[in-house]
Amino acid sequence: EATFDQHLPVIFKAEVGAEGDEALVLEAWAIEQVRALGVLAPRVITLDSSASRFPGRYLILEKVSGLPLPPIWRERGFDEADLTPDQLRAVLRSTGEHLHLVHSITVAGYGRLDDERYLRTGDVRGQHDSWSGVLLSPALAALDYLEPRALIARELCAALRNTLETHAEILHMCDDPRLLHGDLGAKHIFVDRLTA
Repeated sequence: EATFDQHLPVIFKAEVGAEGDEALVLEAWAIEQVRALGVLAPRVITLDSSASRFPGRYLILEKVSGLPLPPIWRERGFDEADLTPDQLRAVLRSTGEHLHLVHSITVAGYGRLDDERYLRTGDVRGQHDSWSGVLLSPALAALDYLEPRALIARELCAALRNTLETHAEILHMCDDPRLLHGDLGAKHIFVDRLTA
C-alpha cells in the first residue's frame, strides 16, 4: 500500500524474479473484464510490463474501501470486518452473485491464465488443454511423492490412485472453461457499508 498526502492510497503489486509465476498482466485484464460486468473490483490505474522504470512488471490499483472479512479459522483481527450473522449471510450472498458474474466470462483452455502467451499473441488462454492436465497429473504426482515416504498409508494411496484413475473421464466432461478467481478467500472480500 502506498499513501499520499493529497491523493487516495493505492496498491502497488510487482513481479520481480517471478520465474514462470507471472500473473499481473492477466490479473489486470480480468479486473477490467469483471468491472465491465458490474463486479465490485479495484480500478486499474496503470500496468507496466516494460521493466524500464522498475526491475519487473508492476500494477497499480486503487485501494478499495472497507475491511476484509476475517477467516473462519481464527478470531477476528482489529483491521477486519465485524459482522453479525445476518450481515455475514448478506455479504456472502452478494459475493456469490458477483462470482456468478465472474464465472460468466468464457476463456479458452484450463488452469492458470498464460501471461506470456497473452503478451506475445493477445490470446487469453489457460495453460492447459483440459482439466485433466490441471488436476489429475498433479494429484497423481503428489501420491507418487507421498507413498514411498510413507507419509500416508499405502492402502489409502492405492485407493486414492484408483479413484482418480477410475473417474478421470469426469474431468473430460468439463468442456466449457470459465474465468475463476484464483485466490478467493476472506482477505479478498471487503465490506464497506452494510444496511442490514
